[in-house]
Amino acid sequence: MSSRPCRIQPTLLRIDPHLHDHPRDLRRVSVRTIAGEPPDTAEAVDANFTWLQQSNLPKILFHATPGAIMPPTAVERCKSVLSNLTSVDVGDGIHYLQEDHPHEIGEGIAKWYRQLDG
Repeated sequence: MSSRPCRIQPTLLRIDPHLHDHPRDLRRVSVRTIAGEPPDTAEAVDANFTWLQQSNLPKILFHATPGAIMPPTAVERCKSVLSNLTSVDVGDGIHYLQEDHPHEIGEGIAKWYRQLDG
């Protein structure tokens, strides 16, 4: 298991032109990352991710496409290094997944919870 943190890279998302009807009207979204600054925050994020890598506790990851916080490369990286991880693709989304897919997330949590041992 790699100890490299799962860092999100700066990117400019290409937003589907059909999203113009979306209430947030997101046409260009610039995603900024921690990128080591401030150092105490970056250290905390790295320590948390290292702990998640070493932990066998059940984990659930909700993600969407194109995904601002968890683009496909970050999802794949997390799937490859986090044990006992359930990955749930909720479909189209950028950032506000809980608002855009509340039922999918609720159903995903319920299904995941029912599958836990004990």
